[in-house]
Amino acid sequence: MASDETPSALSGRPFRIELVRALPAGTIEAFGSTFLLLIALRHFHLATGWKAAIGAAQQIGLLVAPASITWAGRRGLTAGRAITRLLVIGSFGAMAPLLHPTPLTFVFGCLVAFTATGAQWGLLQTIYSDRFAADRRGRMVSITIAAKFGFSGLVALGVGHLLGKDASTWKWAQAMLLVSILGSALCFRMIGGPKLAPVNLDMGATRERPWVRRWMLLRTDRTLRNTLTSWMFMGFANLMMIPLRVEFLANPRYGIDASSATIGVLTITIPAVLRVLLSPLYGWVFDHLPFFVARILVNVGFALSIVVFFAGKSMTGLVAGAVVFGIAAAGGDVMWSLWTSRLSPPEHVADYSALHTFTTGVRGVAAPFVGLWLLTRNASPEMVGFGSAALILVGSLILIPDLRAERSQWAERAARR
Repeated sequence: MASDETPSALSGRPFRIELVRALPAGTIEAFGSTFLLLIALRHFHLATGWKAAIGAAQQIGLLVAPASITWAGRRGLTAGRAITRLLVIGSFGAMAPLLHPTPLTFVFGCLVAFTATGAQWGLLQTIYSDRFAADRRGRMVSITIAAKFGFSGLVALGVGHLLGKDASTWKWAQAMLLVSILGSALCFRMIGGPKLAPVNLDMGATRERPWVRRWMLLRTDRTLRNTLTSWMFMGFANLMMIPLRVEFLANPRYGIDASSATIGVLTITIPAVLRVLLSPLYGWVFDHLPFFVARILVNVGFALSIVVFFAGKSMTGLVAGAVVFGIAAAGGDVMWSLWTSRLSPPEHVADYSALHTFTTGVRGVAAPFVGLWLLTRNASPEMVGFGSAALILVGSLILIPDLRAERSQWAERAARR
């Protein structure tokens, strides 16, 4: 991965383009987390397996994200141009159900569109590492994240109201998704980003096999190994609950049967407001405080949000759970997007990102199926929620040794000053 200019010189223009991209990115976020599932449930009346497949679509993209990094390197593409090509493919998926509106086409289109948007993440992290100056990276990325979720919250209000008016309005919503994917593709083409080299490591006989090289990093880097293991527990639990929130609120079986607008407010708008308000703060935390302290606090927030949201069916409890989730998610967005740039050597950011996105994809594909499958086995959403909170706490405990080592390093630095 190489750039002809310094990150300090390049930060301004990519930052401005990322702020513009916040609008289409926020729209894509709103659809991926809530509205595609609502359309699947209330318009196409899809079975549990198909709904789980839609919920896992973006995570399938994370599974192929490492391959997209390798492909971009072999083709000599910049990260931005590689993402542009992925999103153009995704736009055909978003277009398919508009041209032929059947349940099968809708599911297939969702899978194509959100596999493409998920596959961009490893490449996007290399853009952040290369184009945003290290001393300002957390602050700048957190501002773009806040803008994205600000737009996501506004989109949720509008699309929730639109879907509540008439069943046929889903086509207008789908068209909005299509335009957003194309708009995001245009922004990435303008950003450009670093050109990805096909080889980042030199390990003799494994030189031609990027995946072998990357997995060998787990043998030599204990912190990387512990972090990915911890994230597997926490991420699996958290991702399992995202489609369950929509199912819990929308399915009359659980006694709430909320309107589309209410579901949009509880799952998107309220968390988005907290993300907008707190993402810059978490950006400062990322730049100035120990990483593992912040990560564990965010994990505890996620566990608490799940317990509060699913513990009762009153509107007060649902709103409180959405608020706590938004507080934790603001930190989770920043930590997830930037931790590889904090913990990895500069020459290995793409390799760490490949491992990170792949393992995220593994849990992301499995988690929606497991969560919805548990509901079909007569487990209540409350039971699944408490189990998820326990998994998140287990993931936090795994980070304790690295937390202690990090605190010692920070104490040594403070003593030298």
